[in-house]
Amino acid sequence: MGKYGLQGDQQNEAVAVQAMDVRIELAQSKCPECDATDLYIVAAIAQNGGEFDDAIKNFIDKGTGKLKKNALFNQPSNPSQPDAIVRQKILGQNLID
Repeated sequence: MGKYGLQGDQQNEAVAVQAMDVRIELAQSKCPECDATDLYIVAAIAQNGGEFDDAIKNFIDKGTGKLKKNALFNQPSNPSQPDAIVRQKILGQNLID
């Protein structure tokens, strides 16, 4: 909770909602040219917590500022790549299977 500058018990609904909101805002702010669909995807993953609000930078195209959906959802060549490991940890599953 300290990472987000929040005080209180994360078991408290109001605090949990605040933390979720902050995580989503942080992640979406790193996707400056994302369209509504991309922002929705970012919010859906960021709300789960973990390190996604920091890791999102690995999934943003530096040239376009848009979400690299292939990098996020499809890494068939090597599921042990760092991006795949982060994605699997965040989503709690291996999408390659």
